[in-house]
Amino acid sequence: VKGFEFENISKRIRLYGDSVKKLKAEGKFPAILVFCCQWSEFSALDDPESLLFKKGAVAMEIPCFKALDPVHVVEALYSGFDGVLAVVCSEEDCKLQEGRETAERNTTVLKDFLKKRNLLERFELFTVSPRCVGEFNDKLEEFFKKIAAMPPLKLEEKEAEAHV
Repeated sequence: VKGFEFENISKRIRLYGDSVKKLKAEGKFPAILVFCCQWSEFSALDDPESLLFKKGAVAMEIPCFKALDPVHVVEALYSGFDGVLAVVCSEEDCKLQEGRETAERNTTVLKDFLKKRNLLERFELFTVSPRCVGEFNDKLEEFFKKIAAMPPLKLEEKEAEAHV
């Protein structure tokens, strides 16, 4: 999808990662990257500053759950984010059902990779419907508290390149 090419998303993650490192140097913790399916939680993307930035979270819209590339999640963790929350449509609300199976396989591979590196606790996949107002806010708060209870994540980008 135009604008959501692999390299464009990677570039944005690295740019956000540079900002996150500066914030962490100022003692602001944790930093969370939220991948949002454009169909899953409209209100979170309407005014991200009101909720996300106050929580140390950055939202990155993706066109669909199937566009959530495991490499981008790993890249976010190695770019300075302490946690990654993926917010996707419920199966009933998914506009692109044919891609859902691929997305679920990718998520299985991602979780296996993160588990082997003791990073699984720093990633969550949250399924939500735009009809369930407020669910996203509650989930973000819960994830924020979970990540805040962990020590800051300190990984080297060079390490990520060796694993990906």
